[in-house]
Amino acid sequence: MVNLSNIDKIVFIAYIPLTEKIYYDFFFPTFFELGKELLWCDISGIFHYKGNRSFQSDYVQRKVVSTYKELNRFLNAETTLHTLFFPLVTANGNSIRLYRTLTKNRCNVASFCMDMVPTFSFHEKMSKLSQFSYLLKSIKTNEGRKRMLEFVNNIVLKQMKDFDIIKGVDVIFRAGLRGSDAIGIVGEKEIERAYVVDINSPTYETARRALMKPYKTLDSYILFIDQYYPLHPDGYAIGLPPLSAERYYKGLNSYFDRMEEKYGVPIIIAAHPKADRYKTEDYFNGREIIFGQSAELSVNALFILTHTSTAIAYAIALGKRLHLLTFEELEEKRVYTHDYIKSLAKVVGCNYQKFDDNSAINVIDEINQECYYHYKMNYLTSPETEYLHSTDIIKNAFAGNEI
Repeated sequence: MVNLSNIDKIVFIAYIPLTEKIYYDFFFPTFFELGKELLWCDISGIFHYKGNRSFQSDYVQRKVVSTYKELNRFLNAETTLHTLFFPLVTANGNSIRLYRTLTKNRCNVASFCMDMVPTFSFHEKMSKLSQFSYLLKSIKTNEGRKRMLEFVNNIVLKQMKDFDIIKGVDVIFRAGLRGSDAIGIVGEKEIERAYVVDINSPTYETARRALMKPYKTLDSYILFIDQYYPLHPDGYAIGLPPLSAERYYKGLNSYFDRMEEKYGVPIIIAAHPKADRYKTEDYFNGREIIFGQSAELSVNALFILTHTSTAIAYAIALGKRLHLLTFEELEEKRVYTHDYIKSLAKVVGCNYQKFDDNSAINVIDEINQECYYHYKMNYLTSPETEYLHSTDIIKNAFAGNEI
């Protein structure tokens, strides 16, 4: 088992850029305070990912690795008992070679399992045979064929972990009992073998802080937490079927008109961080659009609208009603996302509806307390940590102390 008090250097391995959110959510300032050396290993060349410009910090070392041969040399040089590696890459069929390379170099591997959301198969309680049958039905589509290949590769990775061909994670910093699902494919005994440190999710702690500085007055608006669906750059980067921006925003605004008429309060848009076009173009027919205040806006909202955003954690943490939205084109082109919204609504005990089918608005009258509690303890926090601060938990863990 890895002794965290002996760790001097921490290496993050990622194909996505180091953003300001990652910098703070993954406790970089806390690690600096503890005197740890930090290195960011950029493997975007291996995964052919073209992201946005990275967040700059004079205290974080950088290393760019473009091939697995270079990565193997890098890991071989960096691996010691005093180095801890955090691969910010989900363990699935697409990352088998990465985790095999970490295993061959005997790396101490850790994972921050935070802001996890329920997974489709888990909450539908589908057997492997049922999942396979479901995939077969949609194999005629490109997305279906891609999902089928992922399904098979995931089974391969699971077997490799079970037979220790690929070793599991050594240390897990886990927000919620199901937080470890964020690892991806998990071996049978992986969680049992790992050293698990329970923490709170960043969104949970952000929601707690937001209580001290709410936005606007109570129940004077409805909040829509935007996901920038048709225009999100990541959708293009990972090859998702394109969605019509004109069709999406026309249908959504029409739905908002009906909702504002019913409840007598305006809808405010909590903009997605990447929604740059909102700053120069009017996509919401003049409605108020606010950046960087999703948690603060959630505090006093009458209720919250969204699709599948991890920001639903704000509704759960703050005890706000939630209403999930899907739409015709999403079901046509991204059926898995559409089905996920339906499954998520069951998990949190709220309703969902297509905003463009003119059906009656069916927001729940009150939250399902049992569903909200289980969600909070499964994905956001734990009974032992819900009133603590994650930074203090991290400091104690690396000092070898118990909370």
